[in-house]
Amino acid sequence: MRVLRLNPGQDLDEVVRTLPREFTSAEQFAKGRLVEQTPNGQSLVRTDAGVLRVNQLPNLPSGTLLLLALSGSSGTLSGQGPAAMSFNSWPALAALLHHGTGEVRARTGLPQPGPGLAGDIAGFLAGLKQNSSNPGWLSALFRLLPQEPHKASELSERLGHDVEWLRQLSAKSDSEGWRFFLIPLLDERQVTYLRLHVRGEESNKGQPTEAAQPARFVLDIDFEALGPLQLDGLLARQSFDVILRSRTPLDPGLQDSLNEVLLAAGATSGLESRLSFHAGSDWSPLPPPGDALKGHVSA
Repeated sequence: MRVLRLNPGQDLDEVVRTLPREFTSAEQFAKGRLVEQTPNGQSLVRTDAGVLRVNQLPNLPSGTLLLLALSGSSGTLSGQGPAAMSFNSWPALAALLHHGTGEVRARTGLPQPGPGLAGDIAGFLAGLKQNSSNPGWLSALFRLLPQEPHKASELSERLGHDVEWLRQLSAKSDSEGWRFFLIPLLDERQVTYLRLHVRGEESNKGQPTEAAQPARFVLDIDFEALGPLQLDGLLARQSFDVILRSRTPLDPGLQDSLNEVLLAAGATSGLESRLSFHAGSDWSPLPPPGDALKGHVSA
């Protein structure tokens, strides 16, 4: 695989026609965007087929546009059949939402930005925990299935398989007690993904309130305009402390608005809430559990 950095607005076909000689043997070209560079030297690049891991890239800012030239054994991005779900891409969901209007998509029950986001996330997670193979939001998605029987059957099977993988993923905890949840976030233009790590909430079940241990969560999300963000929260019996990490300082007006939201939530729940902000490159998103990649994810 060879990688070429693109400038914003460059046309992919035009770039391919004028590539250096060492790129001309490629069997397939794909456009990608750099998501993150990990401490072990790997770069995560988001493409239409999912997320690829690329080795030995120079240090580049998140969001950099890249041209991937693949040949030989790397000459395919998605393998045989439809692209599988990854930690940054849900092709079956994207194909399904393509069949609905914006108004119809808004009624799917998936989490959406706005005042009801917390409730939407709680409903999504509750559906994953239910023994039923068909949670409410999945039933709403099935109403978007295309009328063609073959396409409807294929999408239904792929969605069911993906939801079962999400359910199994969220039921596991690692050696340190962390559980991982992948949560789709639906807005008017696209689906992005919240990557939620939680520790401590299971051990508090059945415990008296005064004996409950603090629960910690880390929520990672990558926005096109703001770049990667990370919410790191600690929920104790009478307090709720949150750190919001970003690559660059957030606008003061946005910081004030977020502070107001957290203070209002704390007042409603009777918790003393504190929000602090940290900007810089000295933090990284938490990686998803490694064993979850086996047998399903195409990254």
